[in-house]
Amino acid sequence: MQRLLFIRLHVDGCAAEVWINGLPVFSVGPGAPLAGRAIHEFVFAGANRVELRVAPDRGALVAPGEFGRLPCVAESAARAHLRLALVREGRGIDDENARVLAERGWHVGAGEPWDAPLQQAFDVDLPVNFQRWRWPEAPLIPEPEAARPLVQRFLQQTAAQLSRGDVEGLLTAARIKIEEVAAAYQRTPADETARLRAHLLRLHAAGALTVPAPAPGALLLRPCADGRLLDCLLTDGGPALRALVSPEAGGAGWALPLRIALVDKRIHVLR
Repeated sequence: MQRLLFIRLHVDGCAAEVWINGLPVFSVGPGAPLAGRAIHEFVFAGANRVELRVAPDRGALVAPGEFGRLPCVAESAARAHLRLALVREGRGIDDENARVLAERGWHVGAGEPWDAPLQQAFDVDLPVNFQRWRWPEAPLIPEPEAARPLVQRFLQQTAAQLSRGDVEGLLTAARIKIEEVAAAYQRTPADETARLRAHLLRLHAAGALTVPAPAPGALLLRPCADGRLLDCLLTDGGPALRALVSPEAGGAGWALPLRIALVDKRIHVLR
């Protein structure tokens, strides 16, 4: 693959999250203000809906409610900037040969009022031609809270399995995601499965895969994909499954975003 669709998000003094076609892609905040990634598995040929969401912190981004529900006064200047570009593989998004497809910015001055979470949404036509992804056709989840016991059991089981180095349950639940990510980046499902398995086993061998099960009161099931998937989060805005890493293992964190579908009371990780 010679070119990658890449998105970068940078904030100062706030938190922000990027959504594409109804799916949360990633968020940044005061502790980690800059992130970026390739986004092939989130986009379609033609028009795509991109959203920039901004709030004082990550927890405010995911709390239930409507946009603009929280009146704020900026203690200091805050800003967020999103850039979507087509870049050559191995090059950065600021490379002179990168083709910028969309760019959005937001800022507020110190002492100025604003309402959070704030949303900027826009459409962008993308020069891509992927297969039809399966997540837009997943069954609707009309009552997310009714699925809580099933999701809680899945997360508990997955956390316990990962903590003891058993990665096969997660790989099975994520089979569709693995197949589609492989297709998005011109890899084979077998190679993508092997890559993910090897990565998780390396983490376990390094002592970096101790994953606590999320406490029921801390688990947030956020609907996405027009109500077809649930984003499994903790109330601080981060993924529900994350590793505890000892300083002896390097102290680096690790987290696993999970956007799940429910089909005949079975959980499938689709993104």
